[in-house]
Amino acid sequence: MKQVTVTFIEGDAGNTFSKLSTDGFECYVVELAWIDADKDGKRDRNVSRIAGGKYVCTYTKSPSRKKKDGSAEWSYELQNVPDADGVRIHAANWADQLKACLALGRAIMDIKRPDGTMKKGVSSSGDTIRAFENHMGREPFEITITREVA
Repeated sequence: MKQVTVTFIEGDAGNTFSKLSTDGFECYVVELAWIDADKDGKRDRNVSRIAGGKYVCTYTKSPSRKKKDGSAEWSYELQNVPDADGVRIHAANWADQLKACLALGRAIMDIKRPDGTMKKGVSSSGDTIRAFENHMGREPFEITITREVA
């Protein structure tokens, strides 16, 4: 089984940025920040990134993400994530477009949002996702996510 690593680069109150690496492919990742408002040691659902660790990823049909034609979108799903369901690797430019998922991009940079404001995120996410899926052959892989905390 192929191995993928996601290594923390930087983060702030709303974002976590990392680098994804596997044999012959590298890109950047944006996720939500770690949020544990009730201080129970667990992530707050749908507003926080997942904990670091090792997960198996499989290419599955998403029950919630749809293409423009209404058909289900296929993407990689992380299996058996503690305190989270349906964690996927999919296209998005900014962390606030995510719940617990990981979005891939070519670079970390300020990107103009639809409202005209600039916000730090990852660029060319859709193209990067397609390149990653092609590189991985849509086959299962193991992903190791390392964090500065949690």
